[in-house]
Amino acid sequence: MIAALAALGFAACVKAPPRSALQPPQAGDERWLGEVRGRALKSLKSYAQVKAEHGNQSQSFDAAIVMQAPDRLKIEVINDLGETLLRLDADGERVVYENLREGTRDEIAQSQLAFQKVFKLPLSLEEFIAVLSRLIPDAPIVGVGETSGHREIELPQDRLEIDTATGQLLSWEKLKAKGQSSKVRYRVSYSDYGMQDGVMVPSQIVWQFMRPKVRVTLRLETGSAVQFH
Repeated sequence: MIAALAALGFAACVKAPPRSALQPPQAGDERWLGEVRGRALKSLKSYAQVKAEHGNQSQSFDAAIVMQAPDRLKIEVINDLGETLLRLDADGERVVYENLREGTRDEIAQSQLAFQKVFKLPLSLEEFIAVLSRLIPDAPIVGVGETSGHREIELPQDRLEIDTATGQLLSWEKLKAKGQSSKVRYRVSYSDYGMQDGVMVPSQIVWQFMRPKVRVTLRLETGSAVQFH
């Protein structure tokens, strides 16, 4: 899926929306965030309609996704004829990437940089899985804010926007490493939540990268009988 984005060769900055003034965490905030963390998905099987945009350029394609948190992922990019174009298979130890259009196959260790080496995008495979599963890092709260029925939570390297009434994650900003400026590396928005197998799952995930400057929209069709070729 993301392989098609790298092929576009996009590059450069996404501005974060204005935020409310953050206050120090209060008693109960960690427990409340713990309940939100408990809503993370352990696994996901879905077909997805994917659209990647950069300026005037856009590319749309279908993908089959099978994910098991925190480190197992299988993706196939499919054309309109149902033919597999690209394939990624990560088993927690090795990452195998196949480009069926070019007849190439690469296998590398599943290190922190493996996803970047394959797809030329600034995130690890585990980060990609964490976004799909809404797996919020187990880090202390450094600030809390409230705005329009939403609660804003800041962690050392993450900013979260959570619906106060439902506890559903609405947006997630990944910050640069601690000690650097608080610029956003990427921002993810979640919407159109629906019940799937007793769990609330967002059917739309919009992902904005800073570098390269790419907007990716995933429309998930959860519950489908996903098959790989």
